Amino acid sequence: MEEYILLGKIVKLHGISGEVAVSTDKPLSKAFSKPDFVFLEIEGKKVPFCVETCELQNNKTLFLKFEGYGSAGKVKEFTGCNVYVKVTGLRKEKKVFDWDELLNYRIISEGSGISGNIIEVIDNPGNLLLKVKDENSGSELFIPFHEDLIVAINKKQKIIYMNLPEGLSDINK
Repeated sequence: MEEYILLGKIVKLHGISGEVAVSTDKPLSKAFSKPDFVFLEIEGKKVPFCVETCELQNNKTLFLKFEGYGSAGKVKEFTGCNVYVKVTGLRKEKKVFDWDELLNYRIISEGSGISGNIIEVIDNPGNLLLKVKDENSGSELFIPFHEDLIVAINKKQKIIYMNLPEGLSDINK
């Protein structure tokens, strides 16, 4: 029996050339690459569609265009359909990353003096925030989780070294 993973749901059309916007259940990493095929659930059955283009808009939105479907009129009926990928068709880099894996990681920022444990991950569209319990003050801080601020990540020790701007803790008060 073939296994499928729910990638997300088609929420709307994107443009006029037949692209659809897929809202994913879990955030996708930047390493996500174009699948050759996806399967749309139509009337309870998984129907294969060859993927012409695939663009990751942000970590939870994906734009897909199917081969042979070059207009909005042809894909309009797919709005609301669940989108699946085959488990066997996945390559390692297509692993969906669960941001909750960051819970209990320790943040250390030498420049700003902030250090503490991540107690919540808040997925705002386009802006991932980490809620951190500061070890020094005991207060809760909101820290933007952006690649420009990350110095290194030690997965073994569950530590994220960051270069946070001075005054970040003052903004959170």
